Amino acid sequence: MARPRTEPAESRRRHILDAARALLVRRNYDAIVLDDVAKQAKIAKGTLYLYFRSKDHLIAAVLEDIMERLKKETSECGVPTGSPLEDLRAFAGVHLRFMEENQDFMTQILRQDPVLKRGAASPLRRAFDLHLETVSQLIAEAVRQGFLREIEPRRGALFFMTLLRMSVVRKVMLGSRQPLDGELDGLMDLFLNGLGGRGR
Repeated sequence: MARPRTEPAESRRRHILDAARALLVRRNYDAIVLDDVAKQAKIAKGTLYLYFRSKDHLIAAVLEDIMERLKKETSECGVPTGSPLEDLRAFAGVHLRFMEENQDFMTQILRQDPVLKRGAASPLRRAFDLHLETVSQLIAEAVRQGFLREIEPRRGALFFMTLLRMSVVRKVMLGSRQPLDGELDGLMDLFLNGLGGRGR
């Protein structure tokens, strides 16, 4: 059954995004065609083109949507505690839980190079840059308060974000059954203490 023509534009756009995301979970990027997205969303193909001019434009919007949700959740992870390390831990916990809740979608994105090689990757890059800036500020404050040794904040943030990403990749690629937020203690320990032997 087609959706009513009187449906609000934003609601219809949401249905299209949800339909595209559902297809992206089940299929490789190159196997998705706009005809199928229109059928999934129960709209005419011409209507779809009123919102998105191409498949790349649509998939970029899907990624933008999920990254905006992640941005909202990480920005709401709590009022700063005054302890930058506790704030880093809270940020990491929200990030890992979000990835867990959206594992089916993120698995496909991590596995599909074509998505990341096209312009559709730009929302991911913008989200990464935003998170990198947030973490850089927390690391700079941790250095200032003496919790971390002197390090260029952006470099420390890249290391921290890489640990987060590798936790997700490990679960996706190796099929780990452990919940991602179960990685939090180990991740923070590795970030703070590295791999060197204790007491040396």
